Amino acid sequence: MNVNPALSWQQQAQLWWDDLLLRLDFKSVDLMRLALYGGVSFIIGFLIKRYFRSLFIGILLSLVLIGFLHYTQIITLDFAKLNALLGLSADRSLESYLHLATSWVKDNVVLALSIFIGFIIGYKAA
Repeated sequence: MNVNPALSWQQQAQLWWDDLLLRLDFKSVDLMRLALYGGVSFIIGFLIKRYFRSLFIGILLSLVLIGFLHYTQIITLDFAKLNALLGLSADRSLESYLHLATSWVKDNVVLALSIFIGFIIGYKAA
């Protein structure tokens, strides 16, 4: 990029930023997605580090309570509807879901790095 002395440093920085985004083929939607994923993963990392014990105990007690109520037939869990609600199909295995996740990471490397870096920074910030 050529430096034009007639432009202020803000205008030169804006030109440099626009040139960088053009070369990387980034759009404002992509930058917003990066910021959103990074910010949400920062918050998740921060909360996991800060409240992991309480969160773990709460989830564990909830699962034990639901399991006990299902075992004593006070409530009935329809696992087919539960799988449909979660988007899980009965004919898929754990291996196919892992393959699906790794293929998403390969297709969206920049977003995956944003999520990872945001989580690590949030985890370390707590």
